[in-house]
Amino acid sequence: MYKCNMCKCRFEEPLKWRTTYEEFYGVYELFSNHNSLELQVCPECKNEDIEEEIMREIIDLKNTNMTIDEIFELQDYVWKDYQLIPVELLGDK
Repeated sequence: MYKCNMCKCRFEEPLKWRTTYEEFYGVYELFSNHNSLELQVCPECKNEDIEEEIMREIIDLKNTNMTIDEIFELQDYVWKDYQLIPVELLGDK
């Protein structure tokens, strides 16, 4: 899963956009040689400021091999009913 940092859209695969470095930077007319550039962009707003989201899973504290130190190092989890739930899975609750 990917997220656009511009429009906040979430999508499975980015759109591949092919251009040249010279055209991308607005100096196409200044050079006789042109170098290919392939960008991955948001399918909604076509911005290249996207990042891959890491999908975290719920940790069942009754059935985990994690040490207590590893558990204490976790960030952005909520403890509920002997489970650690990543905050992104809670939505807007």
